[in-house]
Amino acid sequence: MFEVPECLIAFTNDLIQAQDEGKNSYAKIVKESFRLTMDPKAGVSINPAFSVKDKIIEITYNDILANYKQSYPEIDKTKGDITKYRYYKQIVLSIDTLRRFYNYKYPEKMATLIALHEMIIQERPNFEHGYRYDITIMKAIYTALVLTLLQLESICILEYTREIAGTRVVKRAELRTVVNARRIVKLYRDGQWSLVMAEFKKRSSHLTGGEIIFGAVVWGSVAIIALSGILAIVREMIYQFYRTSYEINDSLKVSSEFLKEAMKEDKAGSTAYKREAALNKAFIGLSDFIETKILKEDREASKALTESNKKNYSKKQITEQPKMIQDNQAAASDEDVSSSNSSSVMLY
Repeated sequence: MFEVPECLIAFTNDLIQAQDEGKNSYAKIVKESFRLTMDPKAGVSINPAFSVKDKIIEITYNDILANYKQSYPEIDKTKGDITKYRYYKQIVLSIDTLRRFYNYKYPEKMATLIALHEMIIQERPNFEHGYRYDITIMKAIYTALVLTLLQLESICILEYTREIAGTRVVKRAELRTVVNARRIVKLYRDGQWSLVMAEFKKRSSHLTGGEIIFGAVVWGSVAIIALSGILAIVREMIYQFYRTSYEINDSLKVSSEFLKEAMKEDKAGSTAYKREAALNKAFIGLSDFIETKILKEDREASKALTESNKKNYSKKQITEQPKMIQDNQAAASDEDVSSSNSSSVMLY
């Protein structure tokens, strides 16, 4: 049986918690909207053309587009192919060096970093398609994933340098960047990502225009739930890098310093002990500074998301039918009337 993604459950819980009044009725509406039931003949049941779920998806989709700006020109120049990124060699060398220093027995965050990098590489044809046809949502997703990769790499490097220094590692398990990277990788591995990418490519002409009709009848129930989860994660990523004080140079500086010290010690033929001592010394000030910034950005993103959840996902807004759905229903109604009139003439 198809499972509702963990990220979607967390997203709807965040929406509920952000409401000041009527939380119980709001929660009932939202949770019932995302509930899936099974039909013995058709598999997952098809929901009506419009539901609260569809409105929430529309709001989330538009919120991503409203906050996404092409303000990372070096990423945009790659046109969806991360291997063309100016700092790609630095990214890969940092990952490989960390793997070697961990003797290929790395913690969960490091495993997620490796998996995210592989995912971005494997999805290159889809991202290139997004740039070729100027599909803003696909460009936003690609940019969000690359930025997440960069910051997650910084977090992994800082954690490694803290560990070798014997310093108490601040628990970062709930950092938004770490959680979102883990969740998007899971959706990718579960096959939900590929469902959504296939639908995006199928509807390229609608996406280029910035409008798309959401609904289980159009997308299919499983695909629409997968879409909900992916958009929820990407929205958080976009807020993390566009609505905070995040600076891409901070991430690049961490990996640059890490590689500089690592290569210097490798060239000198230093023992693991000497290498770790050198890295520890190099990162004494930098790790505190970057960690403080990352924690600050995480708080800023949480605050901005909570404000948006309260403002953009109110009960009134999520129960109001999207204009594009209303227009389609009106058109369908006109067709019914026309058909009825036509039938009457034929009967007489």
